[in-house]
Amino acid sequence: MVEPENRLSLFAEPHRQTVPVQAPVYRYLVCDLLTDKLWNSVPFTGVKFDRRVSRPGDFSGSLLISNREQALMADNLSRNCGRLAVWVMRDKVLWWGGILWNAKAGISTRSYDTVAFQGSSFESYAYRNEIDVDWAIDPSKDMTEKVVDIWAVMQTDPHANIGVTTSYANIAEQRGAFLEVAFLESDQISYGEMLEKHTDDPLNGIDYTISVYQDGTDRFKILRPTAAFKDLPVTSPAVISGYRIPSWSINRDTADMGTRFRTWVDTAASNVGEDAKPVSSNIYTADDLYAEGWPRLDVSTQLDGAFVSSTGAISYGNFYASWMKRKQSGIRDVVTYDVDLGTTQWHPNQIGQKIVVKHSKQDLWRAGETTIEYPVVASFAAPERGTPERVTFTFDNTREVFS
Repeated sequence: MVEPENRLSLFAEPHRQTVPVQAPVYRYLVCDLLTDKLWNSVPFTGVKFDRRVSRPGDFSGSLLISNREQALMADNLSRNCGRLAVWVMRDKVLWWGGILWNAKAGISTRSYDTVAFQGSSFESYAYRNEIDVDWAIDPSKDMTEKVVDIWAVMQTDPHANIGVTTSYANIAEQRGAFLEVAFLESDQISYGEMLEKHTDDPLNGIDYTISVYQDGTDRFKILRPTAAFKDLPVTSPAVISGYRIPSWSINRDTADMGTRFRTWVDTAASNVGEDAKPVSSNIYTADDLYAEGWPRLDVSTQLDGAFVSSTGAISYGNFYASWMKRKQSGIRDVVTYDVDLGTTQWHPNQIGQKIVVKHSKQDLWRAGETTIEYPVVASFAAPERGTPERVTFTFDNTREVFS
């Protein structure tokens, strides 16, 4: 199995004219989810798909029905949503994979019918399976190993084995952190929700993706947990010229931002049948913003601390509140770049890695700057014939290193 070259970061030169290249051809293969046996090559139009770190990415595409054969294909696909995988091929390279979950037909007697399909990347499957037994996670295992265990246990049921390769050997970098938490079967919790406990933990959270590759006629899904992408440094950035950035944007929103922060932590009750009183953290204020003239803007959150003592809950709450102060003080920047791919070798499997961006001297916002951006937390593509092939990268500068 030959994987695409794994680059830690890319170099982009905005507004640079590139040599026109032949537009790549996108194909969409629909296969049986459990066996990967090919059902059909489907001529989807208006396709959009994305990848995200530690979360399912989305897929959408439509079928225009102009004859009986196409109607039968659409009917067959729509009746089997939930058991069909969809693969996105860019020329001869496998670019995306996921599951068709929904179909909606718009039927008219005066024009062609349209069937709209929606799906999600393979990460979504973990949300459709609930645990069958009480789950006590081994506290001696690294967080990244537990993510592998969750997928491996789920796939021990042959009807839930969608072929995701689970191996400690595919852990890019261990987190060096542990989480003592148990789950009850009666909680009706899905494996996906269990995974979120490991990716969203503010102190020890990790990241994971499911990479997709093709070797000959065989397609592979590889689970790749790692220490949080936000913790990985940029060293010796690889340079790939040929990018052009026709546009970029900054979204600055104060909805989740503030100048005064605290947490409330739920703890285990001391007696059975007794309600536990949440424990408050200290209150942390952004005094530097107060000095600049910012008003009081409260941010608070409630945490699940049932796995720690009351004393530990206070420390846990204080840590999270102080982290929110660093992460959510003032204005939050979420930056997106629209990138012409050209002949570059970027692949969606590189989601989560950092990219180096160079701004041209004509850019009035960041003229001539070369900046190491934060990790790409999402990528979005909408390939369409006759239009420039373009991918949107989203960076979130709140994904900082914990200290």
